[in-house]
Amino acid sequence: MKVKAFNSYTKEFETIEVSRWKYFLARLGYPQPIGYRKYEKWSGPIMFFLFYCDKYGFEIDYEHGYYGRLNCEDPNKYMVTSDVHKL
Repeated sequence: MKVKAFNSYTKEFETIEVSRWKYFLARLGYPQPIGYRKYEKWSGPIMFFLFYCDKYGFEIDYEHGYYGRLNCEDPNKYMVTSDVHKL
């Protein structure tokens, strides 16, 4: 299924193909890996995740910091993937 999501790194919307199961889990608040990506001037590929923000909808981002924080476009909101993996 195709999902239109905001890429937090490029600051652009993009359409990606994900399974219905990944769509469903991301919509419920469980970030879903969508694959490794490497952008210009990066030393290596990093895993990107699809997640859902109540205010902005679907977003794509990579884990930031020690605890694997996914940043939402809302500056007061973020999701920590290490907390989600414990569920």
